[in-house]
Amino acid sequence: MACTTRRPGRGHATASSPFALLMATTVLLLGLALPARGDDTGDTSDTSNGLVPATFSTAFTDVVEGQMLATSWSYIDPKYEPLSITARAVNRTSKNHANSFSVKLTTRLQNTSSWAWPTVPYPLPYLANGLYELEIRPAVWNLTAEPGTLNVPVLARSPYFTIQSAAASANGTAVDSSSSSSSGAAATGNDDKPGQLVPSNDTRPTGPNRVALAVGLSIGLAAALGATVVLICLRIRNRRQGLRL
Repeated sequence: MACTTRRPGRGHATASSPFALLMATTVLLLGLALPARGDDTGDTSDTSNGLVPATFSTAFTDVVEGQMLATSWSYIDPKYEPLSITARAVNRTSKNHANSFSVKLTTRLQNTSSWAWPTVPYPLPYLANGLYELEIRPAVWNLTAEPGTLNVPVLARSPYFTIQSAAASANGTAVDSSSSSSSGAAATGNDDKPGQLVPSNDTRPTGPNRVALAVGLSIGLAAALGATVVLICLRIRNRRQGLRL
């Protein structure tokens, strides 16, 4: 009777343990998959630690090569001053790749919410089919300003816009230079000096590749779960065979 009483107890533990392992594995895999999908959304708004980015009030339309571009933005907390403005040019080389060039236009802005770019797009190269954007960041950054923040925050970011050539403007060819495209290059983080051109490569997947990434994650998750179930079944069978012996 003692042997009969112990066997159901062992069988119950054997049945519950694999399912607990399966649930734990599922939660772990989902935890790994969901952040990976979230990172591919392309959302680069810096809202960590309660920071609400400012917005440019400039229209960024009818921007012409060689002319001045007056920019202005909403309120930015003075604790981030002095401010720096970085310009970036993005040139697509293929469907899912782009080259970018970034340069700091100014690094000592204080007590102001406006700035004029004297000669667009200098010192960046002019790209007829390129996209441009402006970013405002703290010129000097230390961890005491925002505890727990390792990256220099983006305080304001313009939409992507195009620049009309001087020749086209002289011929009266009007082109809407604003663009809401979210594709482009990520910040290089190496443009430390004003006027220093910093090239970089962007290989971030866009468009259909994001769907492919999601499908790949789903297939990988299903395969991992299937393998886990097979291992659990083998474990149960081996234990039952051991009990019979």
